[in-house]
Amino acid sequence: NGAHYRAAARDLQSAVEKFLWVPNPGYYKTHVHITPLPHPFDEDKIVSIANAHAVYTGLTDKIGPLDRLAEAMRAMGASKPGLSLYPPYPSGTFSYAQMAEGQYQNGGQWDWWGGLQITAEFERGLRLRALEHLKAVASDWAKHPRDIYEWQMARAQENRGANYYGGSVATMNEAVIRGLFGVTVEASGVTLAIRLAEQPGWIRVNVPASGQFVSYRYTVEGARQSIAYESNHPRPIAFRVATPIDRIARRVTVDGAEVPYTLERLNEDDYAVFSAPS
Repeated sequence: NGAHYRAAARDLQSAVEKFLWVPNPGYYKTHVHITPLPHPFDEDKIVSIANAHAVYTGLTDKIGPLDRLAEAMRAMGASKPGLSLYPPYPSGTFSYAQMAEGQYQNGGQWDWWGGLQITAEFERGLRLRALEHLKAVASDWAKHPRDIYEWQMARAQENRGANYYGGSVATMNEAVIRGLFGVTVEASGVTLAIRLAEQPGWIRVNVPASGQFVSYRYTVEGARQSIAYESNHPRPIAFRVATPIDRIARRVTVDGAEVPYTLERLNEDDYAVFSAPS
């Protein structure tokens, strides 16, 4: 039942913090060896994309792991998020030739993982960083619009592997829909965590299995942010609307009538939080 799985989740989270967390400078080890496995290098200094996954899944609410990934990206000379790990294991560590230093899952760059990283950045209050990373991926994909590659050589930005990699399509779609536009449709309700802030946008999301949909058009003019929306979900919609930089909401109206709201600060981002009818 639910209580059983919540207890298991707490146990897992506790074990992760105990065995994998490195408090200084603040990231999670990818693994620990059950039996000793000596290396001629410090394996615990390798920062892997597993840190993005820990934040994305809610295993941690820390943002330090995302900062370490951004630092690793710069140190590697990568142009976008999704770096598998840094520094790479030295060539010869693995018997598989493609796992040489800086290649494949040993320092290669993956949009598949990059999408998870971007979504995690959006949802942990790092909107501007997430948007910068999303634009970096879009700029790269525009160079080869008919192909979505499996992975890249991070420094050289050379495309490798399959050129029709569905995993990247899925996670980048999620980074746009759930991350930037903030749309979540569940049986319990619809949440619109709109993170467009300074820029206008429009989206419609359909859930074929349930027939439910939600759509909205967001505009911003001066100090006014406006949302025209509709949904066939039976429950009220939970809104969390990010405000532009250095601005907070002074008033919220629905169909011209003022409604109660709260202000929330999530790391670098400010939100107006309120509920409105479906």
